[in-house]
Amino acid sequence: MAKKEKPLCPVCNKRRAAFPKSDPVYCADDWQLKLERLFEATLDFNLVRLFRSDLAEVYIVLHRANADPVGRVVVLARPGERLVIRLLEENFDWSAPAYELEGDPRVETRSEAMVSAIFSQVLDSWASPDEGADVEIWTFTGRLETETGRVTERPVVWLWR
Repeated sequence: MAKKEKPLCPVCNKRRAAFPKSDPVYCADDWQLKLERLFEATLDFNLVRLFRSDLAEVYIVLHRANADPVGRVVVLARPGERLVIRLLEENFDWSAPAYELEGDPRVETRSEAMVSAIFSQVLDSWASPDEGADVEIWTFTGRLETETGRVTERPVVWLWR
């Protein structure tokens, strides 16, 4: 039985795809380059804390390509639970590519890079070392899947009187 042939890397078209291990698409050099570009795209976002209490934080989101704030992040936390609410401004192009990598079939959007920024800048301050990052991220339009960056559920609005 012949071993399954790995496809060529779509970025360089020279070497065999080996990364990510679960679904090989990129060669080692281009995988490293893609991760560097995604990390740089994450650094384009700056989250500035406006308010902090025992159980909540509110951040304003800035992006280097825009002079005005592009969104807000609200973190509500109780022991063992965290809810992150991501409120995005409509006037910012969230579906634009987060970085340029010629030939890349899977370019992440600014919205997906924003999720990485939330995990790296906000959630690390809330999680204890033994806690995993079990977080739900919501937008104005619904629940955001962290793996895909897609909205899957409609939001639920609670009103207290």
